[in-house]
Amino acid sequence: MAELSFGHNLRAKRKEVINNTLNFLPWAQGCFTACGPTGFNSLETLAPANTVNFNNAPAKMLGIALHEYGSPYQFKVQLCNLPREIRDFEVLVQVQTVSVNPTDCKLRSGSLSQLYPLSLPVLLGCDFSGIIVKAGSAVPFKVGQKIFGRQTLDRIREVHGTYAEYCVADYHEIAEMPEEASFEQAAAVPWAGLTAYAALVRVGGISYKNSTGGRRAVLILGGSGGVGTFAVQIAKHYLRCHTTVTCSSSNAEMMEKIGADEIVNYNDVNFWDKISKPILGQGKVGYNVVLDCVGGDDYWQACQPLLVEDGSYVTLVGAERYGGEEKEYSVGSAITAQMQSGIRRGLGLIGASKRYTVFTPSMTNNEDLSILASLMREGKMVPVVSKMYSMYDIIDAHEHLETHHAVGKCVIQIRKTIPEEEDEQGSQPDDDDDKEIDLANMVLDKTTMRLVPKNSAGGMDDALRQKQLQVTSKLKHKTREEDRDPPKKAVKFQTEEEELGAAG
Repeated sequence: MAELSFGHNLRAKRKEVINNTLNFLPWAQGCFTACGPTGFNSLETLAPANTVNFNNAPAKMLGIALHEYGSPYQFKVQLCNLPREIRDFEVLVQVQTVSVNPTDCKLRSGSLSQLYPLSLPVLLGCDFSGIIVKAGSAVPFKVGQKIFGRQTLDRIREVHGTYAEYCVADYHEIAEMPEEASFEQAAAVPWAGLTAYAALVRVGGISYKNSTGGRRAVLILGGSGGVGTFAVQIAKHYLRCHTTVTCSSSNAEMMEKIGADEIVNYNDVNFWDKISKPILGQGKVGYNVVLDCVGGDDYWQACQPLLVEDGSYVTLVGAERYGGEEKEYSVGSAITAQMQSGIRRGLGLIGASKRYTVFTPSMTNNEDLSILASLMREGKMVPVVSKMYSMYDIIDAHEHLETHHAVGKCVIQIRKTIPEEEDEQGSQPDDDDDKEIDLANMVLDKTTMRLVPKNSAGGMDDALRQKQLQVTSKLKHKTREEDRDPPKKAVKFQTEEEELGAAG
């Protein structure tokens, strides 16, 4: 099994991979990337300097490694080297929880490999919450502070993602975690929350201060997903807009609880006829912004009459329906998509149609994380976390997300990787949740392959050790079954790879 490491050699190796990637126009690349503060392909300017060495830290951590592109069965939970250095503007974070995003699935499957080739093996993961254990000299945060944030795609390729017990993050991409939020809730926010906020405010043009004085209205198509659940709450409780949502009947009650004023079942025949056009005053009737989380040209055509004269249609997906057949994104498809979007934007500017924008992650702004933190602090935005998994259930998490019917967000509890067993006394709080992290006093328990305090008897108490062994036994049994009768998805992928290799 290939070694997973961090540090100068990794950065140098990955700089070479990225610099050898075709560097086409940023507006085309923007289809799929979120830029860091230094822009595209800028690893030359990010050379390690004034590093901080962790001489007394343990050498290993657990991570979810991807060794080959393909199905979720390509993931392996394994030991990786702990990050040994950080730069002035970076922090080392003890990761508590991460969330799973569609971008993670696209990176894993290889559908983005032409635009963003990964240096395998790699740790994926964009969103995270955790505790700072080391900070660079230019970082305004303190050791021990609870934070949440994201890794951009460029940084995943440079220093790995967040699917591990520790990650290295840029302080520009993190924010202090509200006391009112749990680690699970905070980890669900960054990628989807920033997308929802930017789509409504930065692209849609709805500001917190209502300068027009009239009512404002937002229509969210497919509001029960990750971005949609945040968009509903931001539109209703922060921007004070009349909010209409389309979703299935099973999610209608949840939509009402988080703030939707009108709910339309998209499974109904002619559901478009059931979407009313709100009266905004000042002669305006309709919606200021339509946020499309579903995709498809038919939705764009159907929504044009619902928008006010200067309204904006923002789609997260584009001309093709979300959840369709998996495809590989290429340079050509990225340029074609942006050209189509540009033409429609041009028609909107001259008044030939309504404003149309294909949203890209590069339109988000990391400074908005502090606004989202304030909304959680004030109770105006509560992340909808529908499922929680352990590290060892990463396959289930990705498969669930790829059904395209996931409600809200799915998160992975990195530190609590042992399934909790319910008993009559209820769950007990984790005694070490609030303890200060002391890496110098941590060792690797070779039986359980976990980082534990040096002074703990035998590494772990018997009950915890027994649970770990049970998990390990189940994993070994599951692995043997997979080797004996591999899932069809994995077989199909491997067969295609073999065919491609033979053809080459």
